Amino acid sequence: MGIPVKIQQILPCTKIPTVLSYRGKKWKMLYNGKNVKHKRFDGSWRTFVNDNKLKVGDACVFELMEKSEKGLNFRVQILRGDIPSKFLNMVNGESINAPIMIG
Repeated sequence: MGIPVKIQQILPCTKIPTVLSYRGKKWKMLYNGKNVKHKRFDGSWRTFVNDNKLKVGDACVFELMEKSEKGLNFRVQILRGDIPSKFLNMVNGESINAPIMIG
């Protein structure tokens, strides 16, 4: 999965172990922020997608819980099917380069 540009700015410019946590379960993967045009999670992201039955139209909210030299840890929330109605006025063709930022 490609990482939105706005978030890349706070993540390290290196390959680093990463953990995604959702509903008490953890998925280990590698974040690649080094020498690549699009910073991204490695192929283990596909396991997270499959295990959680993500579909087109679902949204993931990533909360950075820990950032250290040893790794990244994100808590993930999954919004099924659509973006909540209170955020619909914020949606205007957002993409990996223009994500919806809450907070």
